[in-house]
Amino acid sequence: MRFSSIVVVIFSVLIFFTSHVYAQENGTFGKIKGWLTPEQDMEGPLPSETLKAPFAKNSPKTGNQNALMGIYEAENGVGQSSDKDIRALDNPHRNPEQIAVWANEAASESLNFSLTDLQRFGSVIRPYFSDRGMSDFKAFLGQANIVTIMRSNDKELTSYIESLPAITQKGVSGGKYKWIVEIPVMISYTDPVKKANKAARNQSQRLLVTTQLSRTSDLERHPEGIMIERWVAKTNR
Repeated sequence: MRFSSIVVVIFSVLIFFTSHVYAQENGTFGKIKGWLTPEQDMEGPLPSETLKAPFAKNSPKTGNQNALMGIYEAENGVGQSSDKDIRALDNPHRNPEQIAVWANEAASESLNFSLTDLQRFGSVIRPYFSDRGMSDFKAFLGQANIVTIMRSNDKELTSYIESLPAITQKGVSGGKYKWIVEIPVMISYTDPVKKANKAARNQSQRLLVTTQLSRTSDLERHPEGIMIERWVAKTNR
């Protein structure tokens, strides 16, 4: 009986020791990998389908005649258009330039980070994304092997927006005003030590990021009243 007890104790110690070593080796990246794993039960169509602008037939015309510019001309005393309530989610609450600037900021914030940043990255970029949009973004990082490349080569991801994002569609869908915005981005894998050296050669890639933005009433999570609910990126040659 005593011998059996000793065997059980020794076996338990071995299991604890093995688990502890494994946790030490995999702890940090395990947290990162856990955050990067997209939710598996996302409902709705694929991003490639959603970004075909289901509300295109309701999209206002471009130029100063569209409803969006009418609202802001009225606000600035340029015109008299009081039939739109920008508090209603089916009306735009920002003008096109403001939407483009917001999309620029969101993409830049999301595509500049180090492996260390990833441990708190989810909370940093959370205000920009809906849950579905965040799942799209995580899937993009995985499919493009971005974190794998960073980890294997000890690199940071840096990026810059090559030109102001372009609104290609806008209108109402599901009771909320939405925008399809294309963002041309150059991403680079940089050496943290040599980042300040402009002559340093880095692996770079041009991407065209297509996002679907939507108005939201959840101002606690999204203070600007807008969020990315779809994110698709492809090579931009």
